[in-house]
Amino acid sequence: MRTLKQLDVNVTNRCNLQCVHCGFESEDKTELSLEEYEILLSDAKTLGAEKLDITGGEPLLRRDLPNIVMAGSSRGYYVKLITNGTLLTRDYLAQLRENGLDGIAVSLDGSTPERHARIRKTKEDQFYRTVESIRSAKRLGLKTKVNTVVFASTLDNLPDITQLCIETGADAHRVCYFSKVKRGLHSREEPADPYELERVMKSMKRYVSSIDLSFGSPIYGGGCFEDTDMLQILPDGSVYPCSVLAAYGTALGNVHERTLTDIWNDETLWQGYQRCSQGCPAKKIRVEDLC
Repeated sequence: MRTLKQLDVNVTNRCNLQCVHCGFESEDKTELSLEEYEILLSDAKTLGAEKLDITGGEPLLRRDLPNIVMAGSSRGYYVKLITNGTLLTRDYLAQLRENGLDGIAVSLDGSTPERHARIRKTKEDQFYRTVESIRSAKRLGLKTKVNTVVFASTLDNLPDITQLCIETGADAHRVCYFSKVKRGLHSREEPADPYELERVMKSMKRYVSSIDLSFGSPIYGGGCFEDTDMLQILPDGSVYPCSVLAAYGTALGNVHERTLTDIWNDETLWQGYQRCSQGCPAKKIRVEDLC
């Protein structure tokens, strides 16, 4: 019997950037209310959920974000925020920390303003705001991770990005594999060769004593959700087994129509679900474990 451990909630589709790889691009402005999240989080807690990732879109565009953080922390969740970092200030971070935020993951896709801005489709000066957000989070005692989406054109930049992560004081650096879904279908960027990515990551073992370094690749592991311990919930209430399937799969159900407990416990939904046939690009591969 599955036990739910983690809930990932996309609290909005709105975003202040136009990143070339976005897998959650949507014109749908529908969002669950704070009250609906409170019900949802209570429901998930009865199923055993311990971790809450708040993501988007850009979650900072929700004015009630501090309340959503508090809704999670007050129910005993370990609460993490996933953000592009451009809208954060130290004072706002401090407020989120006060409301119970435990960790943060900030997106950084280049070691220089030019390289970061090319992927994030933003002004080059936003690079410095993003880097400062990472430093501010660390100073406030938040568990701090940096997420980097890698492309064929940016493989060579990975060592420099990791070095920058170390300089900011980040605890972890996760290199995410680019899958061509949603906006990525129209991008000129191409996925990195997974075997070349593995070679580059192996060459970066020298960094593992300074930072928790990991990456995702489709050449590792098979379909994984038969024993999944997480759920992904989109702003319209749709429920998926994970973020990858949320980008192109069919929803298990919707919390507007059924409770999360009903969806989680309905074996007919899971048995009929289309499983991933290849390796999972979201599967975490720790660099220190590579041979």
